Amino acid sequence: MIFLGLRKENISIALVLLLSAASFAIRSEMLIALWGGGIVLYVMFNFHKLTMSEGRADVFLWMMLTLVTFSLPYALLNSISSAFHYFVFVMTLLASYLMRESLFCLYQSVRFVLYFFQLGIVLFVFYHGFEGFPLDNMIPGSSSNVITSLLIVLQAAFSILNYSVNRRFDIFPALITMLICIIGYGRGSLIASFLIVFVNVACFVFSSKRIFFVTILAFVLGVLAAGERLNERVMVFVNSKTKIGSGLHDSSRLEMHKDYFAKMDVITAFVGVNYDGTSIENKYNGNPHSSYIRAHHIFGILFIFCILLSLVVLAGLNATLPVRLYVLSLSTIVLFRAATEPVLFPTALDIFYYGFIFALLYKPKGGEGKEARVC
Repeated sequence: MIFLGLRKENISIALVLLLSAASFAIRSEMLIALWGGGIVLYVMFNFHKLTMSEGRADVFLWMMLTLVTFSLPYALLNSISSAFHYFVFVMTLLASYLMRESLFCLYQSVRFVLYFFQLGIVLFVFYHGFEGFPLDNMIPGSSSNVITSLLIVLQAAFSILNYSVNRRFDIFPALITMLICIIGYGRGSLIASFLIVFVNVACFVFSSKRIFFVTILAFVLGVLAAGERLNERVMVFVNSKTKIGSGLHDSSRLEMHKDYFAKMDVITAFVGVNYDGTSIENKYNGNPHSSYIRAHHIFGILFIFCILLSLVVLAGLNATLPVRLYVLSLSTIVLFRAATEPVLFPTALDIFYYGFIFALLYKPKGGEGKEARVC
């Protein structure tokens, strides 16, 4: 059975990923419980794969588990909800590790989830109309930032896995993501989506020398032909339909950051800062609008080390320099988006971030070829 390129062999992976994305976006208690049950079952049925030793992938897994587990006792003293965050971290990390063997299955599943959400969002926008801010009304209780941030993570994971499997750059899905981010009118997601398109276009152009000069020439001629009129229309649209026109300065986020760091001392720098008395708690419902402040608040400095460790692992991939640069560029874009929205660390979307890391680290045993990575 094939639906949107999804084979029956990887239905379980696709369902776990779909539930991960949906529970992040919709955030209903029933859906979160369904995601929790689904990911636990997936880990249980594939737990035997943890016995496989693969060098760097295993080192990365156990270092992450050890650091965060060491943080758990004082995290629980700060807040009992840390137990749930620990569950999310462990399950997403283990599930990502267990999905690593079948790179092709993971690629197909991520593609399915990305296309599913893109199609759903596009159909909603056409039904609702473009007036106002339609994505704010798509999911009750979730803003457009939640939807566009989700797409950024999915798009980056898809682009990396697509290149790993097919050695090509599919620009069309990235353009759809960028158009949705434009409709979502946010700054962070719009910039991130543009950077994803730019990286993919640049890599596509420079990896195909035959079309390099033709592409550059067509671009220059297009800009010249558009002239001042197009420039004026673009600027009117940017100023009226997105937050870019108001600049990159964000007083609300600066206030939250200032309050958080003002409460930090030697001890709380290690174990995490409490939100009590800060604008994060008093004005923004406990949402720091930053994955890193949230990560530090929950598990302290050791969790920040885990995030940095993931970048070190990606920088040290056993691949050519262009491949490492491509993966690092897209990973950095995701981490950039996470700086202004609590999209990762730990959330259900971590499975996509850790997923492509473990998939890239995995090396088939006994010199097996590409077939070992396929369903």
